[in-house]
Amino acid sequence: RAHGDNTQGQCCSFGAYERLDVKAAVEYVRSHPLLKDKPVLAYGISMGAVSVLEAQAYYQNLFDAIIADSPFDSVESVIERGLKKINFVVAGYDLIAPLRAFFKRHSFDERIDQALKFMLGFAGMHASTINTCLKPVSPDQSIKKVTVPTLLIGCAKDEQVPAAAVRAIHEESPGSTELWIADGRGHIDAFFANPEEYATKVNVFFDQVVEKNTPLSF
Repeated sequence: RAHGDNTQGQCCSFGAYERLDVKAAVEYVRSHPLLKDKPVLAYGISMGAVSVLEAQAYYQNLFDAIIADSPFDSVESVIERGLKKINFVVAGYDLIAPLRAFFKRHSFDERIDQALKFMLGFAGMHASTINTCLKPVSPDQSIKKVTVPTLLIGCAKDEQVPAAAVRAIHEESPGSTELWIADGRGHIDAFFANPEEYATKVNVFFDQVVEKNTPLSF
């Protein structure tokens, strides 16, 4: 969404609207004559991971299993972490504190959307050239409705989506979720830090799901 050739009237919403795109893709696969009897396995990275979790929680029965690599816990938390990086202290007084509190209270007010994104730019959170719109998205709550086998992956040194954020999602899961915090150096770095271990984890997880072997073991 908002990433293709036709972007008119679209915005990247970090999972809020993207769950519709995920649903459409799954419906296509499940209706395809050559694919309809196959298990449907989801693999998402960062915002893609969030979109997959949101779609499964909202619509149910989309996937047989999910791998979610580096999903953030909630848009609210992402905004809060970004605003905390912005400091302007004079005589011991943080002049940005009132602005930080204001933006936190009105994070999803469309009237200040551009101003908030401008502020977050000072924290290194640039929206690049993609049209974005901030909407409430909370994988740490949506995970409560995800009952299919799920593997959550995080990176120990990820500053954009801290390992604690991925753990927060896992802690709210209903019990069918596994957690792997890799020794990655940054955001979505689990694969690049150790490609062989990553591939093994992913393949073992999906093989066990397809073969219906339980419990999952790592």
